[in-house]
Amino acid sequence: MPTQMKSQQSSAIHQRRWSRDHSGFTLLEVLVVVAVIALLTAIMLPSFTAAREQTRRAVCASNLRQIALAWNVYLNDSKGFFPYGANQNVNYGGLQGNGSQSYGKNPNKPVSKPLNRCLRLPTVLRTGGAVFKCPSDQGLTSVQPTAWQYYGTSYYPNDLLVGRQLWPVAGLPCSDIWARLVGDSSAWPPVPGMIARLKRDRIDNESLVMLSGDFPWYDNWDASVPDRFPYWHSRKGMHNIVFMDGHCEFLPIRKGIYVTSRWSNIPFKAFRFEFAQCQQEIICP
Repeated sequence: MPTQMKSQQSSAIHQRRWSRDHSGFTLLEVLVVVAVIALLTAIMLPSFTAAREQTRRAVCASNLRQIALAWNVYLNDSKGFFPYGANQNVNYGGLQGNGSQSYGKNPNKPVSKPLNRCLRLPTVLRTGGAVFKCPSDQGLTSVQPTAWQYYGTSYYPNDLLVGRQLWPVAGLPCSDIWARLVGDSSAWPPVPGMIARLKRDRIDNESLVMLSGDFPWYDNWDASVPDRFPYWHSRKGMHNIVFMDGHCEFLPIRKGIYVTSRWSNIPFKAFRFEFAQCQQEIICP
């Protein structure tokens, strides 16, 4: 057999063997690759999720800082007085809310949101207003789908400052001090508290006094509200809070606690001292 023909036959046999041996991955090899990919995904997914939430939390904190600046403008224009009255704690600013006509649901009865003008927005706003929307807004137990859609804002102010439609809750720690602070608007004649006609210049230590925060923060703090609601930033009891001086922190809010070394919703130093002596953290079942 000529040498050239032998060479061609040998090459053809080699190619057939190579093709048979390397025609594709075996089932075992595929399963190994899938297992490795699944393992890497399981390892990396929590990191990606945490990174996304951290970004959303940063956006939320930025919104609160802008809202705090708007409050500064508002207070300068209003001689230091915060808005007072029913529903001002949710109607202070933002869009027209879909939860009730009290928040602007009825297009024929719009609700003016006074803080909007300090952000160069119309006081009656139905679209836009991203500064009032927290990207982690999940609503609350009875506020769905989001607080932003229901009320028109994802952020709840300290209602010892804004609105001040409060009443004493008997039987809880510090209830007598609380009654002196907020008064009793349901009594006749109404009994005014220390926060009546509150002006900014009466607030002691603006770096300690909370101005506003993620909507669930107040329920998380309020001893009369059950501990059954979403935590927007994936950590129980933690909320973005902006302070009267404009700085923002991610803080643990504890039910029944009025004052800590880092924050307080009480605007007066003398009352903070009294609350510190009697407050008790309430642990919900």
